[in-house]
Amino acid sequence: MAESSGEGQGAAAPGSSNSPKLKLIHEGKAQVEVSAANEVFYNPAQVVNRDLSVICIKAYHQLRWRQLQANKANKKTRGTKRKAVGSDGPLPDQDGASPAVPPQDESSAAPVDTEQHNGTGDAHGSRAQPPAAAFRGLVDVPESHRLTVLEPLSASGLRGLRYLLELPHCVRHVIANDIDPKAADTIRHNRHINNISPDQMHVECEDASVLMYMWKRRGQQQGKGNGADNLDIIDIDPYGSASPFLDAAVQAVKDGGMLCVTSTDMPVLAGNTPEVTFSRYGGTALKARYVHEMALRLVLHAIRTSAGRYKRSVVPLASFSIDFYVRVFVQIRNSSAETKNICKETGLVFQCVQCDTFHVVPLGETVPSKNPQGPDRFKAPHMPTHIGGTCGECGGRYTIGGPAYMGPLYQEEFVSLCLEVCKAADADDSDTLDGLTQTPRIKGMLGAVQQEWFDLPLFYHLPSLCAKIKLQVIPLKAFKSALLHLGYRVSHFHREPQAIKTDAPPTVVHDLIRSWAKEHPPKNTKHALLQKDIMTEGIDFSLHKDVSTLMGSCIREDRDASSQAQPRWMPNPQPFWGPQKKARSSRG
Repeated sequence: MAESSGEGQGAAAPGSSNSPKLKLIHEGKAQVEVSAANEVFYNPAQVVNRDLSVICIKAYHQLRWRQLQANKANKKTRGTKRKAVGSDGPLPDQDGASPAVPPQDESSAAPVDTEQHNGTGDAHGSRAQPPAAAFRGLVDVPESHRLTVLEPLSASGLRGLRYLLELPHCVRHVIANDIDPKAADTIRHNRHINNISPDQMHVECEDASVLMYMWKRRGQQQGKGNGADNLDIIDIDPYGSASPFLDAAVQAVKDGGMLCVTSTDMPVLAGNTPEVTFSRYGGTALKARYVHEMALRLVLHAIRTSAGRYKRSVVPLASFSIDFYVRVFVQIRNSSAETKNICKETGLVFQCVQCDTFHVVPLGETVPSKNPQGPDRFKAPHMPTHIGGTCGECGGRYTIGGPAYMGPLYQEEFVSLCLEVCKAADADDSDTLDGLTQTPRIKGMLGAVQQEWFDLPLFYHLPSLCAKIKLQVIPLKAFKSALLHLGYRVSHFHREPQAIKTDAPPTVVHDLIRSWAKEHPPKNTKHALLQKDIMTEGIDFSLHKDVSTLMGSCIREDRDASSQAQPRWMPNPQPFWGPQKKARSSRG
């Protein structure tokens, strides 16, 4: 695809006598010149987003290489077994289905093992162990397996330039696109001042969705099915919602490729206009304290339902709620079998309007097949009997939110790889990652994500629980200790240190509130929550041995507290840290 020249589009090249005043911006190892008149968008608050993207792309480069090697090993094992049984056909998987044919292109990613992160375990939610390849540190990946990145909403080109300059051993080629001719000219100018050749950065001036559909068509013409063969990563970072670009993106990225998606329309995702939320993301948000996690799950729901239409599955690698936006990294796979799990991992939320009680109800469930060798069957679930017309804790009515994705928000191996990349960036011998300036904050955020229980959707907010009955806030360590003493799991949410993410039922959570209120009477003793008897026995608020005081959070039982010394919740680096005004488009 030839690069559009930009000639005859009525845009003056940056630096010419007709161009507006420019300002030079240094970020990472790149420098860009943008219009001081805000004709090309640039927001310094997104430096965390861009630094995080550099880290995640390097981690994905490592993850994909491991998947490729595992795929080759599995293929070799299948061949050995075929010879042993004297069969030329494909060996069935354990569920009786024939395995997918491995991709012919060596740069294609092998499937992600999501079985350990599908939220299905025993009754207590014990998590499966990560694969043996996990946590073994970074490895050298051959140059031939470098990545091609499409940035359909490039603006100044800064993000793509940073990928090329800071990840030379990971990123081979960047396609930078913007529909605004002035932005496209700015990208070419910035490419020149960073000594990047057109062979490394290809510039387009096209509608973002149209461009991605063109790449999809190119892949189909090459006989690669869904997804252009050479688009390893598509990075969607719009001003506002990412929803208009998702349908094209999930089709254009290659099998095993990664989508990086940002949405900055937090007022919509937070439920201020539920009708707009539903039209954009296919679900409604509730005005609850878990609104930022719900925003992540709505964005993932939109991506998964878009991909499912084309028999493509989505594996969330990492999901972050940061400042005024959400940022998710997902891997796209061609798998009609895995798309059947969409209904099982999608759910509605019943939220009480008078207290913080909530219930998550999945829209699908599986039952064993009549054939012992056959796969599980899917069916519509029944309404849980414990959810009536009114709340069982206070008698209030329910509001209904969703549908939204209720599966894991991250893959543990990927987050661990991101932390390994951060360590490499801090090392003295790091020669390309020294452009990262937000590593301390990102390390803290990754550490907080790693401490979340991945299979527990949504959370309670301890100050809000206490505020309902005007009760003095219970010490966080004491409340989490009480849950641990009762045998339940508990963690925080990576954005909210006061979050209570637990598998304890609402009755147990509110029994802890009632028990504490007996010893520390609140101002509102007539609240409906306090009129119910305490049914939970053995409540103990003494400190549990597994509670960590680091940043006021509780460590997971399988983590070493000594490794969590990095601060996880850090203040903004400067005042007025937030969204900026939209750039003024030069399109007629």
